Amino acid sequence: MFGSHSGVAKRVQQSFPNVILWYCFNHRLELAVGDAVAEISGTNHFKILFDKLYHIYHSSAKNKRELEECCQELSEQFFTVGRVLDNRWVASSFRTVKVIWNLYYPLHCHLTKGSEDPSRNPSEKQTFKGLATKLASSSFVLNLATMYDCLEELSSLSLDLQERKITLPRAHALIFRAIRVFNSMVDYPGIKYKEIKCLVDKVGTERKFKGVLIQDNRKRDVVIPYGQLMRSLAANLEKRLVAFRGTENDLSRLINSITVLNPSNWPKECPLTCGGEEIKFMCDVFHLDDAVARRGFQEYIDNVRTEGLLEPPEKLVDLIKATKTIAVSTAECERGFSQMNILASTVRSSLTIKTLSTLMFIKCVGPPPQEFCPTLYARSWKGSASDNSKACARKRKVDEEHDYNIIWKKLKT
Repeated sequence: MFGSHSGVAKRVQQSFPNVILWYCFNHRLELAVGDAVAEISGTNHFKILFDKLYHIYHSSAKNKRELEECCQELSEQFFTVGRVLDNRWVASSFRTVKVIWNLYYPLHCHLTKGSEDPSRNPSEKQTFKGLATKLASSSFVLNLATMYDCLEELSSLSLDLQERKITLPRAHALIFRAIRVFNSMVDYPGIKYKEIKCLVDKVGTERKFKGVLIQDNRKRDVVIPYGQLMRSLAANLEKRLVAFRGTENDLSRLINSITVLNPSNWPKECPLTCGGEEIKFMCDVFHLDDAVARRGFQEYIDNVRTEGLLEPPEKLVDLIKATKTIAVSTAECERGFSQMNILASTVRSSLTIKTLSTLMFIKCVGPPPQEFCPTLYARSWKGSASDNSKACARKRKVDEEHDYNIIWKKLKT
């Protein structure tokens, strides 16, 4: 994508030399999470266990149906078991962990019943028994709580970066806040981990999580180190999302320059000449008149200090609008790819590029059904149909010697 000779970025830059290019923040977030997972060995064991649960209920309709029936018996809402830390974005991994957290008791009951089901072969019964034992271990519930806390924060950050109205300064502020959150979680763990840690420290029959008695760890059980994982996430987020590759100085300077436009970032005694260099740098990037923008910024400072007006003057509006045009992530492109895969399915593979493009535009940009008024388009279609009645009639070839003609004539009488 970012190849220096024939990559997408290079080709785009040839057509638009002034385009601002860097990696998508959402994809950088996924790379940071992948780096943290690779550093912490316990996360691999956690992922392998979740993959086994996914294959059991994804590859067998019988197992999925039995789990759903078990949820109905226990008055629990059924959710589909997904995958965790795979090629999907981190918000999907959090949904999977949340499903396992909510379905913990029905899931353990189904695995226990499956291990005693005489209709299953010995291999399946042993697999179900091993998974039920693993789910009831203290290491699993501790790892589940650990991943719940960290993925909840990462999911929130990922969804914020996917918003259409997200701006570069706002995205940068959210990233720094997430780094501070993970650093603070080293000494002050999250809610779920505190809950499970207090439960595991109990003895006897009091060690029950959602009705399941928690057993002690076995020798081969691996517990994810909570503080080490949080420190690794904070370090990798800073490495991947703050230190930009390639034009590092220009991007850092651009982000710092944009923050000058926010009055909350001004010093208490803000002189009228404050931010002149930043305004000039941004005008050079966006090819605007820096003299007009600097006068508008001076007027903005004066209005805020003397009259308390937070509305930027007209001379500064063009620069503020230009800063909001910088794309933070490629989430919009990913939405377009998803709609294309839904529309161009195996049963609709004969769609032309023009038709597919039109349908994608309607799905991605078009209004919802309740906001669409078809009256104008219906009248236009009706008028064109009345002008050309032959176009409305579809010519069909009549086969008078068909084998079923006798039956069809009987149906009409």
